[in-house]
Amino acid sequence: MEAYDIHEADAIVIETNQGGDMAEDTLRNAGFKGRIIRVHASKGKFARAEPISALYSQGRVAHHGNLYSLENQQMEYIPTTAKKSPDRLDALVWAMTELSGQGVGAVFF
Repeated sequence: MEAYDIHEADAIVIETNQGGDMAEDTLRNAGFKGRIIRVHASKGKFARAEPISALYSQGRVAHHGNLYSLENQQMEYIPTTAKKSPDRLDALVWAMTELSGQGVGAVFF
């Protein structure tokens, strides 16, 4: 919620596959009154990330500010050998998908 306020966000996106109801309840119980977007992952992380990865490859995405932890995860994450889920990277994919206005499974041109 702090990041939501700091960045004047429009919504918080929560993935419902793993404890989505609990995540929403936690936010509401903490007093969050903003918009919550519930998403359900029907594809694996790698497949969801492909359209976003293409945007980076095309030079259509730029980062501004202190995103060192995210950028390190982007550079170091190897799906076949990773021992834990790439939390920041996964959040980026959901956010970029939502910002595209095309929803989950979006195709970017």
